[in-house]
Amino acid sequence: MKHILLPLILFYSTSLQANINTTSLANYGELRDERKIGVGGQLLGASGNAGILLEMNFHPSWGVNLGYGAAPDFQSFLIEYKQILYGERLTTYGILGFTRWFGQSKSSITSTNPGFVANKLMSSEDRKSGTISENLIYPGIGIQYFKFSGEWTGLSLFGQIIVLADLEDFIFVPTVGLGSVYYF
Repeated sequence: MKHILLPLILFYSTSLQANINTTSLANYGELRDERKIGVGGQLLGASGNAGILLEMNFHPSWGVNLGYGAAPDFQSFLIEYKQILYGERLTTYGILGFTRWFGQSKSSITSTNPGFVANKLMSSEDRKSGTISENLIYPGIGIQYFKFSGEWTGLSLFGQIIVLADLEDFIFVPTVGLGSVYYF
């Protein structure tokens, strides 16, 4: 069986590499229409410090992102609706999302990373108990660069500005996010 699998794996990997090198797409709509799934990472923003993203494109102009993030003091889960607004290689987009930040410390929390979690979002009781439990909604706007040809076809880089809203305490916190998504 090994003698059959090894040639198949080699054939598949070389043909995949050939397709990656010669693939060329016209615009973001064609890319998102052909490649429905994107996987990537994000720094800051709704994920906390760093997180992973899964983007599912249901239409060339809109999709849904799922993410999981981690920070030294808490974890996060996010879901967001993403709508492409304008552009071709460099596009603008709007997002509307929900994120849950949660964690339990063994002692009281005096500071967090990012710092605004403890300073603005946590109550004094939560800091004393060491519990982070925040449900946040957010609108945002971003800019995304797509690579349409060559070896890295499907790679994109993005930056976004969001406003995290804790409606329980009526607190709003603006923040930024940076990341990359590879569509396949």
